[in-house]
Amino acid sequence: MERRPLGGRGLSSPRPADLDGTLAALGVSVPIRHAVSSLVSGPPSAIQAAALGDAVGGRDLLAVAPTGSGKTLLFAVAVAHRLEGSPSVPGRPRALVV
Repeated sequence: MERRPLGGRGLSSPRPADLDGTLAALGVSVPIRHAVSSLVSGPPSAIQAAALGDAVGGRDLLAVAPTGSGKTLLFAVAVAHRLEGSPSVPGRPRALVV
């Protein structure tokens, strides 16, 4: 697996104005964006701004950030985006969260 550090990003980096706009730019569907916006508002956290593109793009991701920084939401959005529209097959998992 290729390792790629998230360079040039961090707590002091400028972030997009709002999470919904970020998700829209990444091609996340309106139903998922509405579900997210019912839970949170405002700009994405530093970890979300740094990793959402890779997560939604289907890349393997190991994210380390403080508790409460939005990692779970980041992974949930990526999984929901990936599963949306794909058929389920009995006995075959579609996602694994460790």
